[in-house]
Amino acid sequence: MTQNNLGNALRTLGERDGNTGRLDEAVTAYGAALQERTRERVPLDWAATQNGLGNALRVLGALENSTQRRSNGPESRTISAMRF
Repeated sequence: MTQNNLGNALRTLGERDGNTGRLDEAVTAYGAALQERTRERVPLDWAATQNGLGNALRVLGALENSTQRRSNGPESRTISAMRF
């Protein structure tokens, strides 16, 4: 849970300040959270983390004008929206 909360805080700071470094850190924190928050163990927490990751990638892609990062964002949100 701590890594997910860290990802949320870093994403918020990165969005507010337009700081891609903070957003990169958020992506890393969300990745660490997903090591523990697996779909099998805690599906709702996994989905929330995937959503945060997708949002961080979306903002990062917009700031960097990167199609690669933008294409990863919606995919993460689509995965988290799947019904269980």
